[in-house]
Amino acid sequence: LISSYTVSAYIDWSPDGHTIAYQDWDGGLSLIDTSGTNVRKLVEGAGLMFDPVFSLDGKRIVFAMKKDESKDYEIYVINTDGTGLKKLVTGRYPTWSPDGSKIAFVKFSYWGKYEEGNSQLWVMDSNGANQRQLTFVRK
Repeated sequence: LISSYTVSAYIDWSPDGHTIAYQDWDGGLSLIDTSGTNVRKLVEGAGLMFDPVFSLDGKRIVFAMKKDESKDYEIYVINTDGTGLKKLVTGRYPTWSPDGSKIAFVKFSYWGKYEEGNSQLWVMDSNGANQRQLTFVRK
């Protein structure tokens, strides 16, 4: 079994129920079988990683990563075999559409006060194309 000190709070369960994606304490992204064996490092500790989410077919994971403290989070996608890492857009809290063709996410406007709703909901194709803002700040 994996030592508990290596796991951060961000996890997701694969659709088939056999694998868990998790953020390493060192800032990496890994998979582990639910038997506690077969740990696979997908992304080495490259920054702060949050919100890994399996696609419904279990073949890809979308997640947010912040490589530099002075920059914003960016959304990436990676195949569960560790290939195909691709940056899609600046944003956080990604999630797949039911058919896997789109990704919804939150983008922050960085103006006004946080409690005034400066985060906005966006959607894009799963390859990062056709980004559209769905909600807008009201004044």
